[in-house]
Amino acid sequence: MMQKRKSNSGPDDKKEVHRLVGLDAFRKSLDKIFFSNTTITYKRDTDHVFNLIIELHCNFNLINALFHPNMGNWGGLHMVNRVEQPPFERAFMLLHQLNHGAVDIVEIYIDLLDTSLIITKIHAQSISHQLGTILLALSQNFAYLTKGLLEMPLEIFVPVFEKKENNDLPDKRNDKQVKVIGEYFDFWGLYFLSKKNQDPVIYDLKNRRFIDGELLLIDLET
Repeated sequence: MMQKRKSNSGPDDKKEVHRLVGLDAFRKSLDKIFFSNTTITYKRDTDHVFNLIIELHCNFNLINALFHPNMGNWGGLHMVNRVEQPPFERAFMLLHQLNHGAVDIVEIYIDLLDTSLIITKIHAQSISHQLGTILLALSQNFAYLTKGLLEMPLEIFVPVFEKKENNDLPDKRNDKQVKVIGEYFDFWGLYFLSKKNQDPVIYDLKNRRFIDGELLLIDLET
């Protein structure tokens, strides 16, 4: 564990974190919470915040994760509506505290046997605060997202982003070139095998229906 550097500076001086502390313990916690093989990469931005990209590789189908009696605690779903803090939030909060708040999650990629869920940051700490609720919404919309259990989407993107004006690919570092369409619980993007090589299907969570549109899913990975 990194030791705090002694200093005679005044109380307003910020503590400088040179490396990410507690990452291995956080990764092992995610392994247990999601029954996954977890990999985490990160990059430190100009504000000295460690931005994490988390990949959770799970050896089972989505329906097993969401509904199987023996996996009812996958992702801490069973604790979303309880007073007690969900296990994912507890694990991330410890990592957050160990690094004096200089850590955030820019993307979580959940790779299951039949589909992949890609959740992207929309504002500071959005994923750490909303992951449990997103997974709960996924469970509640499962029948609709699978077209009445007839077809599993290959990929589910949460939320949907739109590229502005320019026909070229957006600069990932320029937020002015892209915008999020709504919040996490407005629109999701889905790719289906039956629509291979076509634009993604847009799912309207509030009305529980698929809609037409020309929204573009873009990779915002830093």
